[in-house]
Amino acid sequence: MSNLKRVPIVIVLAARVLLFAAILINGPVPARAQTAAPNQKTFPARGVVRELKPDGKTVVIQHEDVTNYMPAMTMPFDVKDPDELKGLQPGDAVTFRINVTDRDAWIDQITKLSAAQSGQPTQPAARPNWRVVRDVELLKVGDALPEYHFTNELDRAVSTREFKGQALVFTFFFTRCPYPTFCPFLSHSFEDTQAKLQAMAGGPKNWH
Repeated sequence: MSNLKRVPIVIVLAARVLLFAAILINGPVPARAQTAAPNQKTFPARGVVRELKPDGKTVVIQHEDVTNYMPAMTMPFDVKDPDELKGLQPGDAVTFRINVTDRDAWIDQITKLSAAQSGQPTQPAARPNWRVVRDVELLKVGDALPEYHFTNELDRAVSTREFKGQALVFTFFFTRCPYPTFCPFLSHSFEDTQAKLQAMAGGPKNWH
């Protein structure tokens, strides 16, 4: 490791930096609006409950392919009405409705299926060719970042050394992820934060 150049850049990733930036610029984030949003779309779905989160409003469901929306996978969903989750247990087969807008998503109309109705959801396709990366020592807050090389969304080679002396924010996400509170949320938040920083009179300039 001694031959690695260490770059004095503090990196803060994804949700934490977005939340910090939003609070810094806009103040505390308001509660999610309960009124119907424009461009709302709905998709019927079916799956099996795998976990109920302690917050009382999040359920992890292994769902089948959602026609015209997304492939089968296991993922967490939020509900606006916690009563929707009452009586559910891991292993329950359910039908439900996915609601999406440009920047929000939730499920409702959750119906538990009987044993005769349930069957088994389609399993997500196997993902071959996994590559296990070598173990690395985890960085801690305040550590200098070793030089890393990536390929960005423009297919250009990028080195962290290019950003020496700047505050750098980056994240990784799936470019085809459709669910608006997942990868699109990160993309929108980066875009919003960048626009607000650029518009601040006398605001900080040492960022990328």
